[in-house]
Amino acid sequence: MLLVAALVPLIVFSVVATVLSLRSERIAQESDALAQARRISEQLDDELQRQLDVVTLLARLPALDTPADIPAFAETLRREQAAQPQWLTAMLADRDGNVLVATSVQRAHVVDLESFRQVVQQRVPLVGTIQRGTAGLALPVRAPVIRDGQVRFVVVAAIRPDAIQQRLLAAGVPEAWTAAVADTSGRLVGRSHGDTSMLAQVVSPVAFEARTHATSGVFEGRLREGEPDVSVFYVSPKTGWSVYISIPTPLFNAPMFRAAWIAAAGGAVSIALAATFLALLLRELQLRRRDAATLENAQRLEALGRLTGGVAHDFNNLLAVVSGNLELLERRLPGAAGHRSIAAIRGAVERGVSLTRGLLTFSRSGLGQGTVEDVNACVRGVFGMMRETVGPGVQAELDLRESLPPALFDRVQFDLALLNLAANARDAMPDGGVLRITSRAATLSGGIAGVAITVADTGVGIPVDILSRVFEPFFTTKEVGRGTGLGLAQVYGFARNAGGTAEISSAPGAGTTITITLPACSVPDEAVPQAGEVVSAALPLDCRILLVDDNEAVRELTIGNLREHFARVDAAGDAAEALALLEGGGVAAVVSDIVMPGDMDGLGLAREIRRRWPGVPVILVSGYAASAGEARALGVPVLLKPLEIGRLVDAIRMEIDAAA
Repeated sequence: MLLVAALVPLIVFSVVATVLSLRSERIAQESDALAQARRISEQLDDELQRQLDVVTLLARLPALDTPADIPAFAETLRREQAAQPQWLTAMLADRDGNVLVATSVQRAHVVDLESFRQVVQQRVPLVGTIQRGTAGLALPVRAPVIRDGQVRFVVVAAIRPDAIQQRLLAAGVPEAWTAAVADTSGRLVGRSHGDTSMLAQVVSPVAFEARTHATSGVFEGRLREGEPDVSVFYVSPKTGWSVYISIPTPLFNAPMFRAAWIAAAGGAVSIALAATFLALLLRELQLRRRDAATLENAQRLEALGRLTGGVAHDFNNLLAVVSGNLELLERRLPGAAGHRSIAAIRGAVERGVSLTRGLLTFSRSGLGQGTVEDVNACVRGVFGMMRETVGPGVQAELDLRESLPPALFDRVQFDLALLNLAANARDAMPDGGVLRITSRAATLSGGIAGVAITVADTGVGIPVDILSRVFEPFFTTKEVGRGTGLGLAQVYGFARNAGGTAEISSAPGAGTTITITLPACSVPDEAVPQAGEVVSAALPLDCRILLVDDNEAVRELTIGNLREHFARVDAAGDAAEALALLEGGGVAAVVSDIVMPGDMDGLGLAREIRRRWPGVPVILVSGYAASAGEARALGVPVLLKPLEIGRLVDAIRMEIDAAA
């Protein structure tokens, strides 16, 4: 609709502009030619009037008075002939047309007796009709010699046609144009160029018809040579002579065609610019739709992340109760650890822990510790396991760009993400194919330098209509029992946790390409926390531990486990209660859940303890914490739920030992 609304008016405007331009150019050419014809006609009128004045002056000479002195007039006529090079001859004839004196051509009678008699009858000077005589073509200019009220003689000057041609050439008519003059009878008197044998012939019927109906105008016809032309004409109101200017049709149309081309080119440029603008507009709309779809997808995944994180948090609390009681059962019942039921429960707990870890990774609440890593080294390290995952039927290839900057990420999550991608690629290529892993420098939004890891397969591909959902947890296209739907969710969560992005492109039959882009890191390795063994000194038996957790079942279970290692364990259900217990003093360390109800969560509690009791170490525990990064920034250790009591005891001992 935008294209039609914009281009149709432009096309109509271009057509109208072209037509108007053609019409304007035609009118301009016609006006210019007509103005030249009028100017030539006026110049010819002046020249003919001058010739009439000369012969009239000769007719008034005293030599022609009664009695006439013919020899004296003959001498005067010869002298005038010498002064008028355009004259072919000059004569004196009686009223019956008998030649009495001739300067250069001797003849007995005038050639055109009919027009000669008009001068005698009308008793006024007149220009006759062009005639061919003994010496060639000539145009007679006659004046009567009137004495005593009677016409006694007629003075005649025969003008050469060359004089008319010279006058036409001097008028400045373009060389490609043809200017012609016709007398009152329609006979050609002169032409600017062309065959002189056409002189004294009547003009074409079209030209003759045009002058009989108007004193000026335009008509289309053909030159006497047969070429098509466009002619303008002008009839002199003084002499009745006609001036024609003929322009060859191709030459006449050339400026109009040029104007049409210019107008068409302008219209084409306008249309092209409009089309370009519309293309850019449509592209911008498509980009905005894509950005809106990307934003909507990100918001949907963010909402799913919050939901799955909350579910994982509650699920972790349940697993913590099961796992803790299972540990108590194994310690208090000899031989229970090897019982088949205990082993089944332990396996179920481990699968539950793995499931919640995947959900937490997707929800960007994973609390794994990041380290500065060489991306290529990490890819090479996990490449062997990827090759084993895809099996011998799939050809695995590496194409790694060297000299890439390091990145900060969780190595375990990185390996798991690539293994998940390898497993998906294997399932997409049941008949074999190629798995290609590449690395290169990239740029994240905002101009942040990064490193991109691309995993591409030649498998069956993914339908476009479900491509936007593949990163959602539990969404899978595999058969029941063949996939959990958490593989790509873990990839997405890992990339987001590391501050990067995960993108997918695929089409049915064209394979799938997934690109993980991680922000580059320039932090020295020694500035990033690294894993190491904990070596703690023995603690005094009266060491007092404060446990803060809003879940009563988890709290009671943890208290029971801790009391087997420490003399005293106090418990609080929220931050306010914990601060009240700390007021009494004697607390060696605080273990607190991060997510708690009330005005202060575990992170806020840690800040308050740091401010009021800087010597009391704090350990935070959670299965879901959006502010885990802030906890690490404070230097507070964070442990994942469900907790193994041994890990918690080691962490407490390490923190107390460090604070001593």
